[in-house]
Amino acid sequence: MASSSSGLKQAQELYRNGDLVEARQAIEGVLRAEPSNVEATLLAAELYRRDNPQLALKAYLHVAKLASQRPESPAGMALLYLEQGDMPHCDQCLDRTIDLDPEYLRAHYYADMAAAARAMLAQGESARTKLWDLFDGIAAAYQRAIERYPISPLVSYNLARVLFVLGETEMARQYYKQSLELDPGMTEAYAGMAEASLALEQFEEAVEWCKLLEGRTWQITGDANDPQWVAASEAAGDLRVSHVFRIQAKAHLWMGQFEEVMQAIRRTAEVEPWNSGVMYVDVLDEHVKLGKALLENKQITDAIKVLEVGRDLAERMKYHRLFLWLAQAYLVQAQASHAAQERKKAEEWLANAASIVNHPPVPVPEEARATWAELKSRLTLGDKSSMFGFLRK
Repeated sequence: MASSSSGLKQAQELYRNGDLVEARQAIEGVLRAEPSNVEATLLAAELYRRDNPQLALKAYLHVAKLASQRPESPAGMALLYLEQGDMPHCDQCLDRTIDLDPEYLRAHYYADMAAAARAMLAQGESARTKLWDLFDGIAAAYQRAIERYPISPLVSYNLARVLFVLGETEMARQYYKQSLELDPGMTEAYAGMAEASLALEQFEEAVEWCKLLEGRTWQITGDANDPQWVAASEAAGDLRVSHVFRIQAKAHLWMGQFEEVMQAIRRTAEVEPWNSGVMYVDVLDEHVKLGKALLENKQITDAIKVLEVGRDLAERMKYHRLFLWLAQAYLVQAQASHAAQERKKAEEWLANAASIVNHPPVPVPEEARATWAELKSRLTLGDKSSMFGFLRK
């Protein structure tokens, strides 16, 4: 038994490292010694899935006999049937999976199945379409499950999460509300309402939903000190307390409430200091998104203010994208001042833009250098500018 256990661990490690041939050899050795090992059979099914789907299907059917209450078997078969274009059997397996465990499809197809999803996407547009069909199929399965379990808040919540991923935000919000009607204490659904409100640009409502979560906690299964678990949890669409603070920060940002933004950021960092890097970049991306929108709307001063609010954070995270857009905003302001014949102001703004582009406050990745070079080529107010010669050096 000990050798089978060590063999399984070895196969799992090889699989995680992408050594698929060696992983197959290891798992076949385990199964020869212990044919009824459920975990080994499940891993074998995943290893066979791409090269030998019929063998993978046999492995899943074997698991169904060994452990009929395990959801992994019908869930795995659903993916196999999807890849073969057999949607009726795929739907049956999805329904069976939800009957066994209402949480499994959402949690595992977004997290444990991420490797399979990436492999499908790497195969091109047809695989991308197939993956989207899978998410559509999961959403449809949860809709059917609501008919079987009409008083289950968990099923309504899971449907809302899948719909949100599919971009059906308004429909997602309806099912979050349905789950709250069934269970007013379902804290995760409050968090979902906050996230959906933010996506629908209803920023005040997003903040109000976040406030309703004050003092509430909820259990997300896993080790929050494990970076791999944190990444998997994010992929699964789990909404943790820190995620709610992040939603709050973004909503306040879009409302121009910068002090509240910083308060929410600090609270996020306090709750999950080990995950703060991901959070900071996420919030900085929101600064860039808002800054770009304001620039496109000719609200240059507001764009600069938003981007400058993120400056300290961007320097700390060595985040070049925010500085690129800040330089863009400075240049647009210079051009606007130049058009208004405010010569001195125009050259001051142009100098600010040139300072960032010529001497970036943070390292610029190699793949982004072309974009920075293109911006540098535009740093001019025309032949009459006293800075023209300097900027052409």
